[in-house]
Amino acid sequence: MSLQIAFLLTFLAGGVSVWLLLRMSGQVEKERMAIINNKVHELGGSLLRSDLVSRQNCSFQSEYSDPDFVYKFYKIAYKVGTETKECWAILEMKQRSFGPGGAIQANWIWRF
Repeated sequence: MSLQIAFLLTFLAGGVSVWLLLRMSGQVEKERMAIINNKVHELGGSLLRSDLVSRQNCSFQSEYSDPDFVYKFYKIAYKVGTETKECWAILEMKQRSFGPGGAIQANWIWRF
C-alpha cells in the first residue's frame, strides 16, 4: 500500500512540474513578444509578425557561435506608415555562474 501511495505522489508531483514548466514557458514567450513589440513601437511602427526562426534559416547565424551562449533568432515584420519592413532580433542568453539558481543573463541584438 505504501508503495502505491509513493507512486501516486510521484505521479502527481510530475504532473504539477509539467504544468508549471508549460505555464512558465508561455509567460517567458509573452515577455519576449512584449519586448519585440515595444522595440517596434519605439521605431514608430506596428508589429505585423514575429517568428521564432531556426538557426539554420538565418543567413548570418555563423556570427553567433560562442559556445557559452544560447541564441534565439526572431524574424520580425513591421509597418512604418505605408512601408512594410523586416528586421531580425537575436536573443543572446548565458547562464550566470553567480546569483540565484537558474538566473539567465539575456541580451537583445537588433539587426535592421
